[in-house]
Amino acid sequence: MRQVRWYKQDLGNPTIIEGDYLDLSSAINMLRELKVTIGEPPDGIPWLLGFERDDSAFIEFVKTDLEDYDVRYENPRVGESLMGSLKYNEAVNCLKDFYEGRELRWKFKLEPY
Repeated sequence: MRQVRWYKQDLGNPTIIEGDYLDLSSAINMLRELKVTIGEPPDGIPWLLGFERDDSAFIEFVKTDLEDYDVRYENPRVGESLMGSLKYNEAVNCLKDFYEGRELRWKFKLEPY
């Protein structure tokens, strides 16, 4: 299991709040509790939750309704920049893969940007 830090950005607030290292179980709980962003958020800033590994890869989540998340994933080491929408269980599986340093199993649902 890799070392992973969390960060978040509150609705309409440009300030990023950074947290310390977090275990996978706590990360999944934070993902489940992420607030829903509906419509166009103030200043274009939604409720956002992100996780960053020590190798500079990161994954970010914006909850768009009760079961859907917009996901952005970047891994500069291999030149990947992907985004798309996933259901809750798919998002959890991607978070598990991210923590374990594996290929994201739902990556085929994400598009390069």
